[in-house]
Amino acid sequence: MKQDPTHSVANRRAFLKRSALAAAYLAAGGAAYGSPIDPDSTAFGPVVATRAGKVRGYLANRVHAFKGIPYGAPTGGKGRFLPPGRPSPWSGVRTALSYGAMAMQGPGIGGIYAAVLRGLDHEAPKNMSEDCLCLNVWTPEIGAGHKRPVMVWLHPGAFNGWAGNSDWTDGTHLARDHDVVVVSINHRLGAFGFLYLGDLAGASYAESGNVGTLDMVAALGWIQENIEAFGGDPGNVTIFGESGGGAKVCALLAMPGARGLLHKAIVESDVMLRAFTSEEATTVAKRVLGKLGIGESSTDELSELSADKLLAASGGEPFQPVVAGTALTRHPFLPDAPNVSAQVPMLLGTNRAEGEYSILNGDIPDLPDDEALHRYLERRMRSLDAAGVATLIAACRHLEPSASREQIVVAAISGIYRDNARCVAELKGTQAAAPVFLYDFDWEAAGFGGRLHACHTFELPFVFDNVDAAPQLYGPRPDPRRYQLAKKLSGAWAAFAHSGNPSHSGLPKWQPYTVEHRATMLLNYTCRQLVDPDRAERLAIEPLRAERLSRLMSLKLT
Repeated sequence: MKQDPTHSVANRRAFLKRSALAAAYLAAGGAAYGSPIDPDSTAFGPVVATRAGKVRGYLANRVHAFKGIPYGAPTGGKGRFLPPGRPSPWSGVRTALSYGAMAMQGPGIGGIYAAVLRGLDHEAPKNMSEDCLCLNVWTPEIGAGHKRPVMVWLHPGAFNGWAGNSDWTDGTHLARDHDVVVVSINHRLGAFGFLYLGDLAGASYAESGNVGTLDMVAALGWIQENIEAFGGDPGNVTIFGESGGGAKVCALLAMPGARGLLHKAIVESDVMLRAFTSEEATTVAKRVLGKLGIGESSTDELSELSADKLLAASGGEPFQPVVAGTALTRHPFLPDAPNVSAQVPMLLGTNRAEGEYSILNGDIPDLPDDEALHRYLERRMRSLDAAGVATLIAACRHLEPSASREQIVVAAISGIYRDNARCVAELKGTQAAAPVFLYDFDWEAAGFGGRLHACHTFELPFVFDNVDAAPQLYGPRPDPRRYQLAKKLSGAWAAFAHSGNPSHSGLPKWQPYTVEHRATMLLNYTCRQLVDPDRAERLAIEPLRAERLSRLMSLKLT
């Protein structure tokens, strides 16, 4: 049969369009983890109209993905250290097939640290730019009628590094299997996001110490304006983050500008009790200016520097949100929980061996004797005096008499992580306005000789149901139950986003945490809700809390 020439031309055009889009996509970084690109779906895939313009994503594994969508304007030059502007509108259809640029940041990690976190950290060379205010969306269905819960991921890396895009935290499976819309964001980091100049450069820079968190508020504002078109419900937004991301969640809960933009909050591992004071943040700013040879009254020169030069001068300095201006007017969870988010339910918890992170990053030195152990912990835990450190060491030794000094360090750090989480849960519970749920992730990694157990960050492949993205964690004979554990964790996080309660059919009933009934869900191959599971540790460490919190409030950065 003779072929219809118009059909042949149409097919050839479609083929060329698919091939060009697929090639461009793969050149830009490839498909989402576990989701090879579907050229047909990309070529004729979803187009969604945002307030700034139309974007085209791609369909893979039954999930629509849109990557690198700008939610704010570029932040370089005169926009540096200032609150984010709105993205410039565009005409036509913007392709959203690959991740946008990461924030400016230092080099990646190395050694055993890089091997363990392969798939979470970003290998060099990093795609960095001051034009980094972008986000990614994963959704099962597009269109305003679907009204799915929105889960907004705030990435780890303290306030200095990493990005909202990694294999461990790809949103495909979480969105597809749990009927949610997942959003991850990039925002300013380090000096670009948190260098406080308000006391040196005047009112124009009053918010400079918080522009990184104001970026997050801007992203939440973008979600309010646009997420319905992607199938999400702007009235049901859950923010969640791990480590530095957990601290970001805590900061947002205390920011008046975020009120009404978020409705539930999940904090994994690292809470944020206290921000910097303006005095502490000014001390950091003076050091950075000194390294650059810029006078304290000549801060306008900072806007003219190359990004690389500012990055080099600010490397190694501490950065975090600042109690200054109108963006953050109080510490996140000291002396109490913020009233601005009293109605927001929380889910929070820690990993059993958080402190093993210090083994990963090589922070624990040789400890030949108990004096060296005491000196190290006193330097590490500035919120405890010498007597408090001695009490903490004694408590850890009592709980595990045969522990090595390195294991004592891990136990001490992990115990403080747990006490901080309980502290936030209790402060939040005191408001009696929204429930709080507590977990303890005690799955033990078999990889790396079983040395790292339930280390900091190890819950992430399970939360996102991306266990195959972290094969190094499971050892030479991976336990098949890891997939079921991923369904339990991802299901709990998504159930919380849906209803404000993490209970679901794969878990025992999960009761809220209260001081009277310290219900804690132990998350492992067998999940159990226990009452006060770390009672002995709690009774040993809790008496140190009042001193720790008091010293935290009075500490001065040097």
